[in-house]
Amino acid sequence: MLIGTLNATESTISNLGLFALSALLGIANVLLVARFIKNKRINNIHLTIITISFIFVLISIIGMLDNISTNGLINILQYSLCIGFVVFLSVIRWDTLKIKIIGNLASLFILIQFVIWASTSFQSQFSSIYSNSNLITPYMLFMMFFVFMLIQNVSNKSFYYFIILLGFSLMLGSGARAAMFAGILSLITYIFWNFISKNKFRFLFYFLIVIFGLMMFIFVYPQLPYWKYFPYFENLMLEYTGKSIMSGRDDIWRPVIAAINEQPWFGYGPGTLPIDVTGIDLSTHNLYLQIALQNGYLGLLVFIILLLYFWIIFYRNLKDKTVRLVASFFIAILIHQSFEIALTQNQLSIGLMQWFIISVGISQVMYLNENHRPQ
Repeated sequence: MLIGTLNATESTISNLGLFALSALLGIANVLLVARFIKNKRINNIHLTIITISFIFVLISIIGMLDNISTNGLINILQYSLCIGFVVFLSVIRWDTLKIKIIGNLASLFILIQFVIWASTSFQSQFSSIYSNSNLITPYMLFMMFFVFMLIQNVSNKSFYYFIILLGFSLMLGSGARAAMFAGILSLITYIFWNFISKNKFRFLFYFLIVIFGLMMFIFVYPQLPYWKYFPYFENLMLEYTGKSIMSGRDDIWRPVIAAINEQPWFGYGPGTLPIDVTGIDLSTHNLYLQIALQNGYLGLLVFIILLLYFWIIFYRNLKDKTVRLVASFFIAILIHQSFEIALTQNQLSIGLMQWFIISVGISQVMYLNENHRPQ
């Protein structure tokens, strides 16, 4: 997975990264099928995930009937392999030994990135070996999850808290606001976990509020420049951060939303890009808009139902410290996907980290549930 981050470079080693990501997905899914054949059963949690995902794929195929393309087929395959990846990892029992291995690898990754940053005299907008500084922050954020997991399972925690400090410094050094904001929401979720999870209604309501907020952001944010008080807040943002409130995404999102509304049910097909319907040769930088563009609002609804089901799984073991940590980072994943496309397309090197985190939560719930104990 870490070698897969090389896919985000602009050199020839990006091919090595692509090979690593492809091999990871391929091996995981082959082993998953082999497990299902051997055990001759699928537990209810996995069956539900697969069923919801099958419906999503079916919607994708219907949307592609009038616009069959190689990219569309690849995107359907990638989504299916990602679901297989998270299901496979969730059948693994992430015990202390495995947590130490992945936690130390994550720590080493963060340490290497910090050394590279130090070699540049701590330059601003740090991008390391990658093509964009926006990649370092999510890499650090989601790698820190595995370090936090390790901290929960070792007695000597000082060194790993130091690694967390380095990771946080790298997040600041990259200057990527989206992942920083996602990290803040994750921290808030963790701190107020007992309040959020006090009862099922409040737990579900919190998820729905987050999703509602994201949808409002997607459809309201592009209209901010037309707000009469916008110039005042724009000047404040420029003065204190040196960046505009508008990241340029509004120029993409407005025409994309208009195009979606012209074909709202099944979208334009899973291989469709903004340039195909708007003439804008840029990414939507938003997973939810990308899904709505390719699979319509119906596909977006099914995908949100899948996310909701993951959240419901976490409710089964609210008091467990691992589930609490996973659920907090799950909120960060939802936020991050409103600025990037990583879970199913584009930056899969980030997406697989996020699927990994989700799978750890599912595995922990299954392990604590005596009826579905991973081996």
